[in-house]
Amino acid sequence: MAYSVDEMTFAGKHRGPITIHAGKTIDKDAFNSLAIYSALMKIGIKSPIDLPKGAVIATANLTECHKITSDYYGMYEQENTSTDKGHLIQGDEWWFGNYEEGRYAWQLNDVPGTS
Repeated sequence: MAYSVDEMTFAGKHRGPITIHAGKTIDKDAFNSLAIYSALMKIGIKSPIDLPKGAVIATANLTECHKITSDYYGMYEQENTSTDKGHLIQGDEWWFGNYEEGRYAWQLNDVPGTS
């Protein structure tokens, strides 16, 4: 599963190593999204109860924060969002985040298990 952007409500000044933490609760409705369900099935997650909760699940290198400037809701896999620095968030990245205008996309590198 590709993972190079995370979304947050703030930009933050830190750049460098971070940990990625699973939330304590699970969005069970997310399993109704075919894109999310398919991506999770590829890594062996078949049910919301299979997801980790309340634990560090990865490390990454935070390289940049992009302010979300617009949302575009197209059909099927055409959904995408743009940022103040011209970064386009689309495909799996878009489905796995909350990229509403005014939030921030954190650009991540060196996330284990991604290509």
